[in-house]
Amino acid sequence: MAIEVIMEKEQAQEVYDEICKKLDVIDLDTICGDEDEQALKMKEKMIQAIRCGLVYFDNDKNCLIQKLIKPLESGGITKEYLEYRNRLTLKSMHKVNEANGMKSLQEMLAQVTGAGYNILNWITGEDFRIAQSCLGFYNK
Repeated sequence: MAIEVIMEKEQAQEVYDEICKKLDVIDLDTICGDEDEQALKMKEKMIQAIRCGLVYFDNDKNCLIQKLIKPLESGGITKEYLEYRNRLTLKSMHKVNEANGMKSLQEMLAQVTGAGYNILNWITGEDFRIAQSCLGFYNK
């Protein structure tokens, strides 16, 4: 897949802000100007992905979409994008707390996107970094 910048950073920031409104994201760190370095990096990765058309809000599906650079394949199933639609709740976090490290991240990603746990084993590189940012953004 050829990746290219399709919008300027300022326009991507506006799209990011619009997505925040559509998903009812409230980020006190941003509002108060207290974002730490990791939060800023995750936000920047989201804006980069938006600039390249890899992350967008799908009005018909009413969810955040991550178009994968490298489609995931497992057991005859191919996934070309991830749909972020299920917010983590305290109840759903119980299962995540039983896991640790990368397994926790995989479990959260599976719960939020509805993608199969096994197919997420194959996410790599920039797709993985974008997924981390989307997950962090989606669950603010």
